Amino acid sequence: MRSETWGLVGRPDELLRLSDGRLVPVEVKSRSFPRRGVPESHRLQVYAYLALLEDRSTAPPPFGLLRYGDGTEARLPWDESARTELARTLAEARRPYDGRARPGPGRCPRCPWFDACDARWTG
Repeated sequence: MRSETWGLVGRPDELLRLSDGRLVPVEVKSRSFPRRGVPESHRLQVYAYLALLEDRSTAPPPFGLLRYGDGTEARLPWDESARTELARTLAEARRPYDGRARPGPGRCPRCPWFDACDARWTG
């Protein structure tokens, strides 16, 4: 799916059709439900799928679902607060890099972007 409005592309793991015909995105995580609740990254991923679905339909989805490996489900409402959080996060991610990275020997070697990073510690 693609959204020109949000500038997003993605595909949820599943789509659930509600009795009124609306589609709800379902993101499946293999891990157990985190003790501290739904992580921000999981929440934002579902919000992105909700935005994609909203752009494609006449009736926006009311919520998105996260399904964890232990059977726990988290229902995330698609409301003005969720739209605002997604918009704020996208705006921040699209800003030019401001040099805040602090490379170091303890941090850089474990980073998944080490090979591609122009600010990495080289010792």
